[in-house]
Amino acid sequence: MEQYKYSSADGKVWTRKLHGSEVIMANAAKTLNGWGLFSIGVSLSMLSPTNNIKQNVSDAWTRLRHALPALAALSRGEEDGSGPVFLYQVDDLREWLDKTIIWHKDEISLAQRHVESKKRAWTASDGHYASELHVSSTTTGLQALIHGAHWNVDARYLFSVMDLYLSLLKREILKESAPLAALNWGEETVRLPPSAAVASGLFGQPFPPPPPGNPIIFMRPCKLVDNPPPESIPDYTHRITLTTEESSQFRQACKSRGRTATQILGSLWVLAEIKTTMWLAKTQPDKYGEAADLYKTADLTVCALTLNARNKLLTEYSSLSSVNATPGMSVDSVPVMFDMNVVRKALQVSSEGISFRNSDPTVFWNEVVPAFIAAWGSVPTDAASFVSREEFFNAHPEVLTFDKPAIVCSSIGDIDMLGLIGKTAFAPAFTVDELDSAIRFSGPLNGVMVWQWSGRMELRFASGPKTVEKSVLEHQAQIYMDMLRLVSL
Repeated sequence: MEQYKYSSADGKVWTRKLHGSEVIMANAAKTLNGWGLFSIGVSLSMLSPTNNIKQNVSDAWTRLRHALPALAALSRGEEDGSGPVFLYQVDDLREWLDKTIIWHKDEISLAQRHVESKKRAWTASDGHYASELHVSSTTTGLQALIHGAHWNVDARYLFSVMDLYLSLLKREILKESAPLAALNWGEETVRLPPSAAVASGLFGQPFPPPPPGNPIIFMRPCKLVDNPPPESIPDYTHRITLTTEESSQFRQACKSRGRTATQILGSLWVLAEIKTTMWLAKTQPDKYGEAADLYKTADLTVCALTLNARNKLLTEYSSLSSVNATPGMSVDSVPVMFDMNVVRKALQVSSEGISFRNSDPTVFWNEVVPAFIAAWGSVPTDAASFVSREEFFNAHPEVLTFDKPAIVCSSIGDIDMLGLIGKTAFAPAFTVDELDSAIRFSGPLNGVMVWQWSGRMELRFASGPKTVEKSVLEHQAQIYMDMLRLVSL
């Protein structure tokens, strides 16, 4: 266990080994062309004049490092080849600033900045710092994007990190901060957290038991596309933003039935994947025809839910503001084994396609959602079970590199209700006009990431371009949105 805690021989250089989800994310990046590099960005309108915005940006980034030093750790391979380690150096501040703040002269949309950031990828053995800050001036103010390695950051963590950075930037612009010279370098190392499994206080749990029997799993056949794009296009992302009215209608539909948004979003993603696969079986039978037979005989299909696990950690590691900060990668990946009998009952397959039986959304609410909740509920999600899964991932780093496009649903939550990145929260320095996030999905995994900000739901559908054509991802997103709007009625 000690190897997964930061330690130092001289108080200057601190190291620890990766563990659990950190290991599988690092391995996925290595084997799947940089899979999992993660970013969050904002567009700001300045309200207060500043003559030295570059210094403000740099000083706020420095203060963020002092508050959360793990963001400034680099990862590198060990000389004995035993696997990557995190390494934090108290005295490398100047080098870190030079390498991690990247100013861009071009003014492009925030969405396009995410596209460009995805082209920057590295592995856990490359000696690269964990996170970068990409900045550019705009006609109204500033655009800032934090780009990081998924073995060091997860979605909920990165949203919180951006909120803290903007708070620090606000204080710099308004000249409310104490001099940087007052920072005590070396003191910040108490906030270098261990792996999430260690931070839970329950390290060393046995592996979770395998599913009973030998079920037949429905999963889309993994086929290479005929004309893959160049390497400069690492993934496809399809972006959809609901109106405030649509977002409210969906939330109300969930609330009126006593369901959470995550339960509904996950249920819809299962159906969207199956409907897309069956559409492919019909339109490209030479490649996907086998899926039609599998649909008839499969026992289960699988959807991974990624859940914030910080409520399973000891108090001293449960949030950014905890005395020892919090592990940047603290996600519980829960496998939901969904009953295909329910799917076949809910969906109707015909020569015209596949749809809700009788186009009736009540079958979704009365059959599909309860089955999804039951499948989710059958997976223990207590702290010990979370650690058990982390131990399994640590022993099986290849878990994200299998050769079929499994599906994952990441429901991040309502950012406003979390008290993060409010549009006017940083006045009178600036307002936040736009918020966006993205992840590099360069492998066969099919994913949807959902959050709500400023009253509007944001959905990001993503998959790898070598196994999914862009038009197929867009078709799947449209299927998902058609069902979401139908069940919101």
